[in-house]
Amino acid sequence: GEPHIGDMVRCADPTDATRWLVARVIGTGGDRIEYVDGQLRINGFRVSTAGCLRNPRKVLDATGADQDMGCYSEELGGSKHDLQFAPNGTIANAEWKVEAGKLFLMSDNRSAPFAHDSREPEVAQRPIEECTQRLVVRLMSKVGWGDSERRMTFLF
Repeated sequence: GEPHIGDMVRCADPTDATRWLVARVIGTGGDRIEYVDGQLRINGFRVSTAGCLRNPRKVLDATGADQDMGCYSEELGGSKHDLQFAPNGTIANAEWKVEAGKLFLMSDNRSAPFAHDSREPEVAQRPIEECTQRLVVRLMSKVGWGDSERRMTFLF
């Protein structure tokens, strides 16, 4: 079936044909998505959030320095998932209307400059037919996403 709100999907990255875009479906055709003061709303309803029990993760910022990423949990599409945020990576308030036949995608890392999703004009809303592969498991190095040397290598 088609991807639903809350699903993680894999789509072709419109900014680089050799890469994939992996993001969470936030809205489908006709939905109104709002991001106001750090809070996500879909069709006027605030998405439920809670704190995480996890310690902050370390990632490399644009300068190559370590950045601590905080965590919170979001309930979307009937399931809970963890999100990351950078304390200094605020996101401007915005609103989007999802076009028919398209998906609005957001990264589980909602902070700039780490996010790469439909909030960026060059990525925009993706056609459903580009994003039919749903992800069941996401993998990362035991060091975390900041381990750019190994995060996309073998599991062994």
